[in-house]
Order: sequence, then structure tokens, then C-alpha cells
Amino acid sequence: MNAVLKNSKISMIQKLNFFRHPIAALENIEFPGMSFVLANTGAKHALVDGQYDKLKSWCYRARDIIKDSNCVDDVKNGQVISQLDNRSYPFHLRDVAVEDWHISLGDMVRNLSDQDTFNRGKHIVTENDRVLRAKRVLTEAMCGIEESSTESQTRDGSISVAAIDSALSQFGQLMSESHASSRDDFQNSCVELDDMQAFAQQDRENCYGSRLMGGGFGGCTINLVRKGKEEEFISTLQQKWEMKYGKTPSVLQVWPGEGAEGRFV
Repeated sequence: MNAVLKNSKISMIQKLNFFRHPIAALENIEFPGMSFVLANTGAKHALVDGQYDKLKSWCYRARDIIKDSNCVDDVKNGQVISQLDNRSYPFHLRDVAVEDWHISLGDMVRNLSDQDTFNRGKHIVTENDRVLRAKRVLTEAMCGIEESSTESQTRDGSISVAAIDSALSQFGQLMSESHASSRDDFQNSCVELDDMQAFAQQDRENCYGSRLMGGGFGGCTINLVRKGKEEEFISTLQQKWEMKYGKTPSVLQVWPGEGAEGRFV
């Protein structure tokens, strides 16, 4: 499974992929103008009932249906899937292209199982695709901007303000789509997370996009906010939360920092 993470340097996104995958295992994407705000719902993570294990079991079931099917060699990205028996690592949903899911594989999973298995598998496949699309949005914007010369440029004279805004708008939309998929398909959100995300999205002038963080079932949302508008966004978000819940949530601007690492001593 793929994940988009804040990285160890300011204005960077880290794309992290587990196991082997057609895309790089670890890559930093540098992009200016990114400002993140974390909003804590105060809802404790509710994983004690084994719900996450249930979600994983549905995903494995979807994987097994595709893996054991006779049409594995027929998918568009057959160079990945048709070599299943010759590979040194297991087949997983990350190996399924989103086009193949929409054309045939998704219907096959639904027909041979149930709606829950279909929904969970759909989330994994489409979430991975959103990561790849997010990468393309940022890298193509950087390449295009650096090659062109416009009158509207940032202080360092290299990045167009309009191009930055367009790329961040697209990136934020993908974040919001990710939350909707978590809410509706994977179902690892909760009422508080959905409310916090919805309140953030209502501030269209200041917020590009918003999604739950981590495993969901409580905790925080992460919000991509227009640079320089963080305080205004935080104030508006807190007011909306107070009106519904009667208390002020912890909302603060955050910056990427050094990730956790292991050391031998």
C-alpha cells in the first residue's frame, strides 16, 4: 500500500511505498507553498474491537479472488500481474491498476463475494491511484513551471504563483477524495472526523483539501491550507466545531520533521 506523508524537509512530500512496486520505493517531491494544519477531533482511536482486522480480511479476500481468477493474465497491466507465479513477493491489491478494477476486476470481486469486500478492495486500489496522481500533479507542475517564464513569479523567480495554486488545488482535491473513500468504502472514519473534514472543506477560500490521518477511527485530520491563511483557517474551523460540540478543538499549524528511525547502540 502506498502513502503520501509529510517529509523531513519543509515544503516536501514523501511518497512511501511498501514492498516492491512499479514505482520508486521512496521519493521526495519538493514543492513550494505547502502549509499543513492538523485538527484534533478529540475522539480516541477505536481499534480495540478488532475492526481493523476485519477491514484487512476483506482486502485479503478481494486480493485472493483476483489472484485465483483465470483472467489474471488479461488485465491491461499484465506485465505485473501475469508474472505472478514467477515473482519473489506476494500478489496484493497494490498490483491492480485502477483502470483494470473499473473495467472488470471490481465487478468480478463483487460478483464472487459481497459489497463489503468490493468496497474495501476499491478503496485500496483507488487510494494507490490517488497517490500516483498526486505525484504526477506536483512533478508535472514543477517541470512545466521551471521550463516556462511568466510575469507572475514567486520571490525566487522560478515558480509561478498561479501554477502553484493550481497544483495545490488538484492535490487538495485528491486529499478530499481520499477522505471520502475512507468514509464510504473503507469505512475507517467516524462522525467526528467527518465533521472536522466537512467544516474544513466549507472554508473554500483558505483550504485546498482535507482528510483523516493515519488509521482513522478517531484522532486528527490533516488539512492543506493556503499559505499565509493558516490563522484565519484555524479560527474559522474552531468556531464551527464549537458551535456543534461546545468545546474548542486543538488545531495548529504543523511542519514536516525528521521521521522516526532505528539505531543500533
